[in-house]
Amino acid sequence: MNLPARRTLCTLALLLVANGAWAQQLQSRLFEVTKSKKLRVCMYPLYYAISFRDPKTNELKGLDVDLAGELAKELGAQLEFVESSFGTFIADLQANKCEIGMFALGATLQRAQAVEFSKPYMLASIYAVTKKDGKIKSWGDLDKPATKVAVLLGSYIENVIKQTFKSATIVSIQPPMGFGKAVWEELADKGYLTRDGGGFYALVEGK
Repeated sequence: MNLPARRTLCTLALLLVANGAWAQQLQSRLFEVTKSKKLRVCMYPLYYAISFRDPKTNELKGLDVDLAGELAKELGAQLEFVESSFGTFIADLQANKCEIGMFALGATLQRAQAVEFSKPYMLASIYAVTKKDGKIKSWGDLDKPATKVAVLLGSYIENVIKQTFKSATIVSIQPPMGFGKAVWEELADKGYLTRDGGGFYALVEGK
């Protein structure tokens, strides 16, 4: 299921701290990176295919992990990942915990008031996966008073869902870093997720 195209397409970009004198600050940060020979990259390690930890090796993998490696190589710097999230990456950048954020960040006007984005390098649509024989056939089936929808706190999708759904209950959650099955179980127990065999669904149809 796809939301209307005007709502689904989001620009994904690298991100740099910015303010009124962002160009000067950018040059200063670039100087520090080349001087220290270290590039700290804020990364959300739960974004599968983009930036995630391999459960077998615990190593970070994904598109933005590879891009971060290439950027560090080009700058002649040692790469260091700093765990962050959609809800905290701006504060992490402003607190100088990292020089850049790389985990498929949507370039929104609200975020652009605090940070500077690179040119976009990816576009993504918002979609939902449902059971073939389930009751949910369209987005309209979810937007009902008896439905609870869990979204990731601070994410681009959180704002889109809150603007789109008028009747469903929207629950914003922030999973802890490096969470595993135990945390999924806890979220399911609280009603944020629903179980289906060995898997979980973030979209929960109320009773």
